[in-house]
Amino acid sequence: MSANFFNTDHITKNLKSTVISGGSYVVASRAFTQLVRIVSTVILARLLSPAEFGLIAMVLAITGFVTVFSDLGLSHATIQRDKINKTQVSNLFWINSAAGLAAMAILCLLSPVIAWFYNEPKLILIACTLSAAFIFAGFTVQHHSLLTRQLKFGSLAIVNIIAVVTSVCCGVIAAFMGAAVWSLVIMVLVETLARMVGVWIACSWRPAAFVRHTDIAALLKFGGNLTAFNITNYFSRNMDKVLIGWYWGAAALGLYSKAYSLLLLPIRQLTNPVATVAVPTLSRLQNDPARYRRYYLRAVSLIAFITMPAVMYLIIMSDQLIVLLLGEKWVKAADIFAVLGISALFQPVFNTAGWLFVSSGKTNKLFKWGIISSVAIVASFAAGLRFGPIAVAALYSTVIILLGFPALWYASRATSVDFKSIVTTILWPLTAVLPLGITLIGFKSAFGQINSNAVQLAAGLIITLFVYLGISSMHSAGMENIQEILSLIKKSISFKRYQLRPDLE
Repeated sequence: MSANFFNTDHITKNLKSTVISGGSYVVASRAFTQLVRIVSTVILARLLSPAEFGLIAMVLAITGFVTVFSDLGLSHATIQRDKINKTQVSNLFWINSAAGLAAMAILCLLSPVIAWFYNEPKLILIACTLSAAFIFAGFTVQHHSLLTRQLKFGSLAIVNIIAVVTSVCCGVIAAFMGAAVWSLVIMVLVETLARMVGVWIACSWRPAAFVRHTDIAALLKFGGNLTAFNITNYFSRNMDKVLIGWYWGAAALGLYSKAYSLLLLPIRQLTNPVATVAVPTLSRLQNDPARYRRYYLRAVSLIAFITMPAVMYLIIMSDQLIVLLLGEKWVKAADIFAVLGISALFQPVFNTAGWLFVSSGKTNKLFKWGIISSVAIVASFAAGLRFGPIAVAALYSTVIILLGFPALWYASRATSVDFKSIVTTILWPLTAVLPLGITLIGFKSAFGQINSNAVQLAAGLIITLFVYLGISSMHSAGMENIQEILSLIKKSISFKRYQLRPDLE
């Protein structure tokens, strides 16, 4: 039975019916887990203080770095590989497991240093407790990768729902019982453990003993380059939180990190159904340049169409959104949220450069680009730090936009996708979203006296839908995306399979 997890011939032969197998479940699960996370955020923001969120953010900024070593890039190595066997995956499983144990030990050893760096003694016990998550993560990597390789996104969606719901319930109950920051720790551990148990149930493959002299050198090289990139990328994505926590303290970091995570939450939920499918599908198409190019550009078009108006709405309505969801004590996070949103207009599209690098096996080029981008981003954090979190957010957004298009150009050189086509694909959603922003600003100026944040947000959402869909309906690509999303919604409700493109075959 486990042999089915290694053979992908049935996928490439019947790509039209299997490329988004379980895709409707992915969309439904993302929407559901997004709602669960938002509800938990609303509840926990009222039970916990910004400083308590800041404490967990301080540790997570470090644990995220150690997490890179528990994966070692081997998850994508399994997914991207055209041919792979049981022995190779078994060896990778034991390497990931050993890396998870090593990561746990490293974090425990670093915990006094973390506490000293932030001048927060509480962080020693918090870090040591959170380190247990690395063991669960190490045991999860290869089972999750095999399910992804087979495009079994329905099974992964179910696992994700169970993990998120279980962790949120445990965290909220703990917060009501007065566990304070430990309720957030519990959420992290429970979600990681539940996901491990879930993928082991969903994937019947079981690792064999480690076999020496197995041909995994190419896999390790691929994973090594990806790990090197992830390390540099980690610094560029998290050094802002490390520096703000060190320079400005837990309260300021709590505001910044919550604004950052709240902005990313809907964006990730909107794009992940496409992004989750993209790398394994492009990997299966790497020997078919025309289909590879068509699939990638279609995915980019869909991502830009969905995320750009959503982010514009979030930017303009940021103050009402923050107060409604988190309460008055979080109002200072609204400006940070809006400034970070400027980069979020483009970042979902820019992130697709990684799909091209990984699916084409060019992780060495990904690493080189990671060094360049990380240096620029960290420099922007350092430049803005003394002026406060808003300045850090502003410089970060500026650098992201300046780096994004060169990243897409460099990544596309390794594939059949030409850079001009990428720019053309995202140009029309961008031109459509600008008048939307002007309309929303005009609405707030005219009706800003409305006291109800909920009413303003609802009215702004209705305006966003009518204005953006109206403009998009005048463009052929816009109409194509509208029809595709309507089809996705219909098939998600009826639990039927969803094909991203009917002409993939």
